[in-house]
Amino acid sequence: MGQKNSRKKLETTAYHEAGHAVASFYLQKRFRYVTIIPGDGYAGAVYRYSPKFIKYFEGWSFERQRNFAEIQIIISLGGTIAQRKFKPQSIRRYQTFFDEEDEGLSFSFISSFEAKEREAYWKWLGIKTENLIESHWKDVKAVAEALLKRETLTYEDVYEIIRGYPIPEIASLQENRIEQIMKMIKSREISPQEAIDAMEAQPVEANSKKEEKWKLQIKREDIKELKKKLKKEGFTCKEVWHDTRLV
Repeated sequence: MGQKNSRKKLETTAYHEAGHAVASFYLQKRFRYVTIIPGDGYAGAVYRYSPKFIKYFEGWSFERQRNFAEIQIIISLGGTIAQRKFKPQSIRRYQTFFDEEDEGLSFSFISSFEAKEREAYWKWLGIKTENLIESHWKDVKAVAEALLKRETLTYEDVYEIIRGYPIPEIASLQENRIEQIMKMIKSREISPQEAIDAMEAQPVEANSKKEEKWKLQIKREDIKELKKKLKKEGFTCKEVWHDTRLV
């Protein structure tokens, strides 16, 4: 009986964390890895990159604050909503609070609304999250099943599970890099979104802080140039071709 209960708990944790991971993926918020290996006070977690610019949150425009808050909250709610869809009776109130605390700044932003506005806004965010999880349930299930087998998945693992193939390898491209990537896009070897994902995923190797800063700047400029060329050629940056590598 104990082993059976333990397996059930592991399954609900896997679906919970898969909900976070899939929501992050579709909202284009890269993370380091997702795991169902328990830690101090939690059954599983998604480890994300801490945005260094967050300290400037208070100085942002209302629209930028709202956009940031909405994305973080939908990702946070994604865990509970995925778990509830998988097994409604498994939801515990403390799980919801844990996620809310994890997104403190975003939840504080929403809490500043008037009571009726806040209630309506929460309901709308809940519906948006439910729609996202529902429309990508196949991906949530696939990620959860992979977590049950492997316990920990990197962002690259999740990408391959969802897309069906690895993040395209463009790190080896050097001379005329943007032109080569555009040729790959035009020949449908890679989609615009996959190209951008691959460029953002490429690690920066440097021997000093100064060199790292310089290389990161070049990387940002390359991505900006690619997006500009895509727009000029009539492509949508978020375009993904799901039929490119069907087998």
